[in-house]
Amino acid sequence: MLLHYGGKECFKDDCDKMVQVLQSHQVDLTVATEPLALHVSPLLHKYFGEMSAHDNWREHLTPLPRASRFRIYANFFYLVLKSCGLRLLGKYYPLVDGWSMSTSLMLQFIVSVLDNDRNTTRAMLNSSAKLINLLIKGKPVFYQGEGFCGYWFGKELTSDTDPIILYTHGGGFTLCTAQSYLGGIADIQACLSKKYGVNARVFSVEYTLAPEAKFPTQISEVVAAYEYVSSQFPNNPILLMGDSAGGNLVLTNLLSLKAKEDIRRPSAAILISPWVTASVTEFPPSYAECEANDIVHIRHLKHHLDAYLPEDATDEIFKNPLISPIYGDFTGCCPMLLHYGGKECFKDDCEKMAKVLKSQQVDVTVAIEPLAPHISPLFRRFFGDMSVRGCEVIAEFIAAVCRP
Repeated sequence: MLLHYGGKECFKDDCDKMVQVLQSHQVDLTVATEPLALHVSPLLHKYFGEMSAHDNWREHLTPLPRASRFRIYANFFYLVLKSCGLRLLGKYYPLVDGWSMSTSLMLQFIVSVLDNDRNTTRAMLNSSAKLINLLIKGKPVFYQGEGFCGYWFGKELTSDTDPIILYTHGGGFTLCTAQSYLGGIADIQACLSKKYGVNARVFSVEYTLAPEAKFPTQISEVVAAYEYVSSQFPNNPILLMGDSAGGNLVLTNLLSLKAKEDIRRPSAAILISPWVTASVTEFPPSYAECEANDIVHIRHLKHHLDAYLPEDATDEIFKNPLISPIYGDFTGCCPMLLHYGGKECFKDDCEKMAKVLKSQQVDVTVAIEPLAPHISPLFRRFFGDMSVRGCEVIAEFIAAVCRP
């Protein structure tokens, strides 16, 4: 079924409830919501214009709110106090059964930061990352190459079997930096070293964010970084790893490298909750199902795409494999690990991506953390055991690839 309804119509709540009922009955359901549309807008193109045709979607973007840091922290402090009070009264319920109160609170805090204007969000995410990175042993080393730059992180290589991980961070192509997830990277490196005796060195690409640079600038920078690593370390296994939009860049990097005959291929790729389907009109059921307990929201994705895509982009661009890798041909590509959470909005897209890869005879390992939200392996301090298990799965995959 396809269920289409408007965000400004009286039947909205009933349609939301109908979605939940159909999903509970395992119905193959596609949900399409037009945020500013009234009742039966697709049938009234003469009156509702672009909301019916789904063209010029940028004109209907609602600006994200702008809140000061003080207000965000004050609201979070109030939420903590309220949650503690409810817990004392035995009336506190986490966002997801099985989550701790701290996990629920931290997710709500992240959403409050993301649900803001871009400059404020960038500043808060970057300052939070700097604080967390103070707890990490070792400092990243900056490197500027031709057409790219980034940071080396981890111990120097000691043998040809030591893997190099080319990492691309997430953030919707508009947020975060090459150092935003060093905590998660360090956890994976520590697990590799402790359990498998593997010394992995990471190069985290500092690609140019949107809207300062539009598609396909970011892809070109990541490909240039890979060419540098592969030429400088011809004997070491090279793995690609990325989360969310960074997972998108891993897949588009693989597609770009397929077209190059004079460069060796990666040994493996690790996709952490990858963003594989760019859309502004149609979203699978998991988006509605998991919105209340995930950091990914449709309104944020639309703003990310507005910043990332060229101003003159037409609707055809959403089917471009370099925008939506789910439409790509990965036949002959390296083994992959696809990790995602059972409580994240990208769940259905990730499931579909796994089927696409398997149908193309790609050796893909799928790891699902049932109660996890988006990119849980990178947030050990927020998501606890869910993150630890994710790091262990990733470390095990890397170690298997690197065994002589």
